[in-house]
Amino acid sequence: MICMKSLSFVVQNYLRLTRSQSYIKIMEGVLNPRQAGRYITENCNDVFIEDKGVKSLAKLLYDKVKTGSLDVTMWRQHELNPQTMDENAVNWVFVSAVLNFSFWSANETEKYMVKYKGKEHTGYWALCAAMNRALDEGFQLTDPTFYATVELDTLKKIFRSDSQFDIPLLDEREQVLHEAGKVLLEVCNYLISICDSIVLPNL
Repeated sequence: MICMKSLSFVVQNYLRLTRSQSYIKIMEGVLNPRQAGRYITENCNDVFIEDKGVKSLAKLLYDKVKTGSLDVTMWRQHELNPQTMDENAVNWVFVSAVLNFSFWSANETEKYMVKYKGKEHTGYWALCAAMNRALDEGFQLTDPTFYATVELDTLKKIFRSDSQFDIPLLDEREQVLHEAGKVLLEVCNYLISICDSIVLPNL
């Protein structure tokens, strides 16, 4: 068992590592959400930020948090969201975020739909239902070692529809899963190898 002194040493060296030039080089060219949002709004003709709306939303959220009518635990109230706050939940949230795009349908009667535990779900919630169904069936969908190389035929099984309308843009979803999984594995393996070289001799 690692003592608290050793654990502190690991954390300190991890923080030092993430500020190192070698780590920065790996992340070079990757925009954080704020930078990405700014770049999009400054360079896109069809997307813009309405300052008045941002301030209005910020006040609304602040008031709700202050009165207790909004807090992070409410996220778990939806039955399809993870009910635990652990590593599995983080992995689930990451994959669902990567795949959360383009569920729009021009016709309300022509939607991708997934039945899960007796209930029908469409849109983003159909994605969540399909993910939970896949995990129940033994697919390691939230493991980057799985989705970094998962084949299209397997994804067709995972995201199969219970309506006559398939999930949109499955080829593109396969592509982003591969990209996300490979980046995670590359960065994590690098961090693990560096931390091992720094930490293990000192344990």
